Amino acid sequence: MQEYKINFDDALARHYAAAMFDIDGTLIGTGAYEFSSNVVEALAALSMKIPLAICSGRRLEGLIEMMEPFFAAAPDRKKAQKNWVLFLENGSMGLRFNPATAEYEKFYQINWPHDTLSMEEVYRDLQRKLPAIFDKVMFRMNECNIGMYVPNRDHYTKKELGTITAALAMGACEALAGFEGHEQVKVIDSGVAAHIIPVDGDKDRGIREFAGILRDERTITIGLEAREILIIGDQPCQGCNDEKLLEGKWGTPFTAEHINPGQHYPIPIFNENGEVLTGPEATLSLLRRVNWSPSMGP
Repeated sequence: MQEYKINFDDALARHYAAAMFDIDGTLIGTGAYEFSSNVVEALAALSMKIPLAICSGRRLEGLIEMMEPFFAAAPDRKKAQKNWVLFLENGSMGLRFNPATAEYEKFYQINWPHDTLSMEEVYRDLQRKLPAIFDKVMFRMNECNIGMYVPNRDHYTKKELGTITAALAMGACEALAGFEGHEQVKVIDSGVAAHIIPVDGDKDRGIREFAGILRDERTITIGLEAREILIIGDQPCQGCNDEKLLEGKWGTPFTAEHINPGQHYPIPIFNENGEVLTGPEATLSLLRRVNWSPSMGP
């Protein structure tokens, strides 16, 4: 654990120009559906200083509505909206705010590979092959992916949810293996849902797109590996939906939950007493101590 603490101290000493967040387990605790007032207050204030991004498995309608507390709490609503970039469907789609229209508009999308793999056929096959858990799960064809969601998730413990979504992910992998063109998509498990997504539509795509906006539109100095972007997620394990967000190829990723033994990234979050923190508490603790670079700001 001492090695992790050294990594944390080194990363905390850096200066960051922007931040990107996962939602569940990172900004929202287990069993909750809304941001706490402490999270809203902290991120509304931060949105006045630096560019921020959300990278979530959620769809457009749900995420825009979910972001409203941050905009409403910000001293300057339009500045907050401009500073927040939204990455949906696990990074397959990006939205940024257009002040002229006062709307969030799509600036890229990684489509499901319809030409070689039928989303409709995969969808029907999942319902046919996963009858044992279908009654506990809602299947949905999203714009870029297929989502498998656990309704009323607050009725389950975190372990129970994880068991259901792990079974969904495994069943989806087995079902996909029978389709030609299956290598163009992959299955990820968030612990509260499972998704089948385009291979290049994962959360690391969101990091790269965000870095491009910072360099090209905000004229912020961002290196090739984009270490100037602070990233916080909670599930870096293989096959989980934060695996690519937190693997460390781009950005400086911190974990608000799991630690991958023997790996430099993601970096666990410690408090001032050297104790490892998790969940929204970890995120808020880190944000209070980070060095933000005014010279890199928007």
